[in-house]
This record gives sequence, C-alpha cells and structure tokens, in this order.
Amino acid sequence: MSSVLLNIKELVSFYIKINYEEYLKENNIDKIEESKIRDIITEMFNIRKEHLLQFLKESLKDILKDEYPGDERINDIYNDLLSDRDFCITKITTEIKLYQKNK
Repeated sequence: MSSVLLNIKELVSFYIKINYEEYLKENNIDKIEESKIRDIITEMFNIRKEHLLQFLKESLKDILKDEYPGDERINDIYNDLLSDRDFCITKITTEIKLYQKNK
C-alpha cells in the first residue's frame, strides 16, 4: 500500500475517533447505544464527508509536504473510497463498536 493510502487510512480513523468523542461530549454520554451507532454514523457521514475531504487534503499537505500528489489525485482516491457508501458506513460502524468495547 502506498504511503499516501496508508496516511489516508490513518487520518480517516483519527477523524472518526475525534468526531466520535465530540459526539459523546455534545450529547453528554459515555458511549453510543450499539443499536443506534449505524444511524448516527450514516447521518454524520452525510453531513461531514466534504469536511473529511478538506481535513485529508490539509493533513496530507502537512505530512507529505513536497511529495503531496495534488488535490486532484486525493479527490480521486477519496471518491474511490466512498464509491461504496454502504461499505464505508458498515466499516466505520464496526470500528466504533470495537473502539467502544476497548475504550
């Protein structure tokens, strides 16, 4: 896996965890009920997907500096990642469930 893809994977996981923690804080809860995680992730996914793209671009520019492949390439990779929306939501839901269990 290229360093760009590896960095994107790590940044997406980081972004998810940060947004998860913010959600808990905003709603004054310790964890999300397992039965509600998918619905919450779906809603957040719809609202934050453009913000995530901007976060990825800015973070990758900082990390990769002169090796940054350009916004167009990052857009292509991001669109490929999101092409299967259901898969993305399922994967994020699974990560949150695991994160809550290990927290």
